[in-house]
Amino acid sequence: MTHTPPKILIVEDELAARSLLASYLEAQGWLVDVSCDGQGVVNQARKNDYDLVFLDIRLPGIDGLSLCREIRACHSAGIIFTTSIDDPVERIIGLEAGADAYYSKPLPMRELIAISKALLRRVQQFKSLQCMRQQDDKKSFYFDRWHIDAEREIIYGPEGDVRLTHNEAAIMLVLCARAGATVKRDVLMKALGKADWVPFDRTLDVLVGRLRSKLKSVIPECNLICAQYGQGYRLNASPR
Repeated sequence: MTHTPPKILIVEDELAARSLLASYLEAQGWLVDVSCDGQGVVNQARKNDYDLVFLDIRLPGIDGLSLCREIRACHSAGIIFTTSIDDPVERIIGLEAGADAYYSKPLPMRELIAISKALLRRVQQFKSLQCMRQQDDKKSFYFDRWHIDAEREIIYGPEGDVRLTHNEAAIMLVLCARAGATVKRDVLMKALGKADWVPFDRTLDVLVGRLRSKLKSVIPECNLICAQYGQGYRLNASPR
């Protein structure tokens, strides 16, 4: 079977930084496209099946945060911020905008490559899950007033829609498949590609917190995802 290399997009206005990152990624055998500003990037993302997008926050014409939101709204690629801004608040804002990771310059290249590989594995795992769902004709889930479309990574609510990141969608797929039952942390972490997680890893809690916030932005009193202390999480709904 022919292996297709991952497709990567770098959006960076500094030539030196752009070239350095591209050379490291190409050394992995990945296909790399580059852009020096944000103009036309959203359309480019629509036309190409990118697996991973690297974004600078300070870009000519459009800031990276807005660009991240636009890409996330129409594309399912993993998103990593690479920026000269080393600010914890800015990092949180970037992650809340839909990014999967955030790195400040100078970039720790070995760590960045490792994180990229891990994220690509999650993207590929999620795509495989989507294929399995399609083969089983289980593309959508209906719970109470919610319609969860795993293929498009969207939750349709009675008052508005909620768009998901790869990791958020992976969590929802597992919770939906076991609606009404408590899903243990181990199972959810494996769905995120973290089979070797440690107890103090708060990745799952951050992602679930983000999911809850998104749902509450549509329905403030929403309690669709419930925490089961010391065990995991449960989708508080019944299929219809």
